Amino acid sequence: MAQRVVAIVQARMGSQRFPGKMMALLEGHPLIEWVLRRSLAAQKLDEVVLATTNKSEDEVLAEQARGLDVPVFRGSAENVLGRYSEAAREHRADIVVRICADRPLVAPEVVDAAIEAYSDQHPDIAFNHISWDGQNWPRGFGAEVVSRERLDWLDRNTTEQRHREHVTLYLHEHSDRFRLLAPKCPRNLDPGQPDVALDVDLPQHLDELRTICKKATFAITAAEVMAARARLATVSRGEPA
Repeated sequence: MAQRVVAIVQARMGSQRFPGKMMALLEGHPLIEWVLRRSLAAQKLDEVVLATTNKSEDEVLAEQARGLDVPVFRGSAENVLGRYSEAAREHRADIVVRICADRPLVAPEVVDAAIEAYSDQHPDIAFNHISWDGQNWPRGFGAEVVSRERLDWLDRNTTEQRHREHVTLYLHEHSDRFRLLAPKCPRNLDPGQPDVALDVDLPQHLDELRTICKKATFAITAAEVMAARARLATVSRGEPA
């Protein structure tokens, strides 16, 4: 029987560093719309779910999701791990794909690569949302993939607030106990150094994406983003584009 693969997108309006950022615009569309539309384009997902908080300020995010026919789960603002576990259970997930909504350029082809690596090699977690183990994945394109069984284990066994807030952090901090897997980063996505960031934590990060993604559509690929970024870097150095 095929396993049900569900992407759970975590989002809230109450970011301390960039309040309301999920409704900030990139090429005329809110960031939450970018994340949801691009997640929906992944081929290896059975469903995409928005997991937001039960705070009234996050109703605007729920409305955006409903407008795209994306189901909404609402739970604790502080206990994000619990919110994930409950959402996964409600939506009958066997495999959970974690997508953070501060990644408006989350790339369906990169999400699919993480799911494929997980399905092929069955680690405790597969991920390409950050650089790891020599694979220079730019931050902002990818996702984390875990089984619902492992997610429920984390929910039962972790108590520290940072582990409740950062859903999979416990696995990353205990890589000696769990099998972590970063799939190979394609050459056209590898910036040649780790920790290149294309996510949005601060207003200036969004300004950078607006420059890179000028006239971009929801269909822009990760490779096209990296090529645009490289062209801008060349121009800023005064070299011919």
